[in-house]
Amino acid sequence: MSEERRKILYAVLEEAAAQKVHVEDWAFVEAMNTNFYGHQGKIQKQFKGNNDITLNVRNVELFEEKMNAYVDSMLQFLHEHPLFYAYDNVYYDGHQEAQEKYLMTVLWSNATPEDFENPVSFLERRIQFLKDSTVQEEKIKVDSHDCFMMDKTQIIYGVEAQHPNMETPYTFVSCVENEDGESYQLPKISFGICEKTCFIYAIQDGENHQRQDSFYKKVKRALYRANKEVEDDYFDEKITDVSPAQVCSLALFLGYMNRKGIQQFEACSYLPMRYQAKDLILLGKQKKMEALLMNLEEPIKVKMLDEMEEAFSYADHLQENITNKFIRNFLRLQYHFKEIEITSYPGESDSALHYQTPQTLMEYDDSLITELYQKTNTPPHQAKSI
Repeated sequence: MSEERRKILYAVLEEAAAQKVHVEDWAFVEAMNTNFYGHQGKIQKQFKGNNDITLNVRNVELFEEKMNAYVDSMLQFLHEHPLFYAYDNVYYDGHQEAQEKYLMTVLWSNATPEDFENPVSFLERRIQFLKDSTVQEEKIKVDSHDCFMMDKTQIIYGVEAQHPNMETPYTFVSCVENEDGESYQLPKISFGICEKTCFIYAIQDGENHQRQDSFYKKVKRALYRANKEVEDDYFDEKITDVSPAQVCSLALFLGYMNRKGIQQFEACSYLPMRYQAKDLILLGKQKKMEALLMNLEEPIKVKMLDEMEEAFSYADHLQENITNKFIRNFLRLQYHFKEIEITSYPGESDSALHYQTPQTLMEYDDSLITELYQKTNTPPHQAKSI
């Protein structure tokens, strides 16, 4: 690692301890302490602030080496995707030092609790996400009139690259489209592949649900076929309390991954830096409010602060609900495909849900979920690339 890049790295870590990393004129809410350990297992150096998250670096030389390799790999990725590169060039006035600082900053938003304990493995995995050749950027069309009960509709699915500020460099995309070019976007799935294991980080809805056109309504109704005759048999988790669109998107993704020979999965349910950022924003608003309320009467001040406390509680509840629903999607898949084996639940071995699938999944029902799985599990020569 060059001395210039090393300075950038340590500037990121030092500023993160103070809860804001400055890149040119922009400030990013990234808050963590950093401990650097020596050969005897004692802390030799640290950047410490009032933060709940701590990055533990136990091999400084290897950490710097892997960070250097990660930045090189991500810069190459940006150059291979001109739109992303142009965006960052404009954002940082073409200053590569600023681009590198940005890449080293937003990286930690995609780390799990275990990654903060073993950052070298984390960096190795992120590099592999960029280098793995199991999947490629592509779009494929398959007929879908039998799934959605509409003539002349197709499912378009495949892989797209996404900007470094997202959870992963690639996302699985899918949509339903008719002959008039009208489309319904299914949720995107952010994923990365490392050593034949697929890591799923997010299932994000991209559809505009303010739409009122007839095609949107027809697809929306058809998606609810996914819940037909589904009964909850989980005591704690309600597998019907999921988004039909998200489960359908996952079914397409599962078929696509199976066709690519991927049978090991990890669903990364908790990224503490992203979760914490919302709390820090609320905390900043609370401090501003306290300053404004200083000269107000006590009853009004108490009422306003109580409302802010309720906002914190609501944010925590909302995040917990989002996390639980994310995990329920995979329990729901297991309902339709009994041979999916969940090998570890969040909190058992780590914060992720681990599951594996056999080479051939048996179908136990005729639901929309299994129909969609078969669409993307179709051998490539039977599908149409676009």
